[in-house]
Amino acid sequence: MGLEAWKNDFLPIIFGILGIFMLGYVFWKAQIEVKLFIVFAFLILAAGMASPQVSLVKPQWEVMKGGSGGRYYFFPTMAWMFSLGWIFLNAKNKSLKKIAAVLIFCWIFIGLPKDWVFDKYKNFHYEQQVKEFESLQIGQPYTFKIAPKWEMTLQKKR
Repeated sequence: MGLEAWKNDFLPIIFGILGIFMLGYVFWKAQIEVKLFIVFAFLILAAGMASPQVSLVKPQWEVMKGGSGGRYYFFPTMAWMFSLGWIFLNAKNKSLKKIAAVLIFCWIFIGLPKDWVFDKYKNFHYEQQVKEFESLQIGQPYTFKIAPKWEMTLQKKR
């Protein structure tokens, strides 16, 4: 059961419902500071979802469906992880503690390593590009390729 299991709607819905119930439990039982943090996190999410900005050319929701816009989920994720820790440390129900422990374990040892991946930078041979730029006539443009997948066009002045 790999990432394919997440592409149908069943697992995300089950984990979403589980997450809502666990957040609700924490919101019901925890101290006021924890409750305010959860409210704060989801107000930030609501404000971001009211007017997301992840693309200048494509529809926002289409781009976000592809995985972009992770910044909008930072505080809700922090609230979720904090809630799991709170349940693990403070809940009276042993089954709930075990579920929280398993989810924390999965997050640390499966989720983080799979999600925390950066592509290696491609070598665009900057020195060669500079030599090509220096060999241009005055007034000619040159497009530098820079990481990650950007370009910068300069016009030679002297």
